[in-house]
Amino acid sequence: MLARDLRYFVMLSRTRHFTRAAEELGITQPALSKGIRRLEETIRAKLVVSSNRRSVELTEAGQVFASRARIILGDIDAAVAEATMQSGQARGNLRVGAGPIFADEYLPTAIADLVERFPDLSFSVIADLNTKLLDRLQEGDLDLVFCTTFEVPKLPQLCSEDLDINAMVILFRKGHPLEDRETLQPRDLTEYEWVMQESSYLTRKWLENKFATLDLPPPRIRVETAAHRFAQHLVERTDLLSFLPAPGVLPNLCQRFVPGLEWERRVGAVYRGDGVLPPAARLLISAMKKL
Repeated sequence: MLARDLRYFVMLSRTRHFTRAAEELGITQPALSKGIRRLEETIRAKLVVSSNRRSVELTEAGQVFASRARIILGDIDAAVAEATMQSGQARGNLRVGAGPIFADEYLPTAIADLVERFPDLSFSVIADLNTKLLDRLQEGDLDLVFCTTFEVPKLPQLCSEDLDINAMVILFRKGHPLEDRETLQPRDLTEYEWVMQESSYLTRKWLENKFATLDLPPPRIRVETAAHRFAQHLVERTDLLSFLPAPGVLPNLCQRFVPGLEWERRVGAVYRGDGVLPPAARLLISAMKKL
């Protein structure tokens, strides 16, 4: 079984289209078709079936094999990277998933340091919902994810390292009617509307549950966004409130701890425990720990 054919199949499983997969791989469609046939003959199972024109669907065997093939290719790439690093050079592409706080605050500094030190090392950074990033990590699409570690499922195939503890704070603009109040209570916040993450985010669920526990009406969400910077700029220009991690809060915003709404979250790095952690991933984790 050739690693090349595995790459062909993984790309086809992502695009579900022969033409697009061949274009992404930089090969001809006949070459791609031959590679898929070789793979099916080797494992003696049908991996894809035609749906319409050049589109395909994965068979049940194909779905299982695609998941394992992504992990195998990730391990091969990691082994190559580890061998090249023995000569003092990090190279290749590191696939990183980042939750909002990491994408906005931590990763740019850490990756800038590695870009400067290792000219042959590149990065693919995906910012998304933590649960989606963890799914992609388990499927082998990502090498490493930075997120809140309390969201990491307790699975033997996942390992995590805590990097920091983030305190959550209530945000509002300078000159906001709440600014002059010496102490704030959760009930005071019900007078205003909010900019928050979508309802599927655990941060929003946590805040809504806290309001319910305190017999308060749920926060009135006026704007939904997962982008921390966007939320802060919106808070800066309106009377909207938000609930975000203290690190990275813009200096021209007010941040307050409110009794009953205190929350400290552990954040860190997550990677697969059933494969080889690319050396470049360890370099990035080390760079993050220095911040």
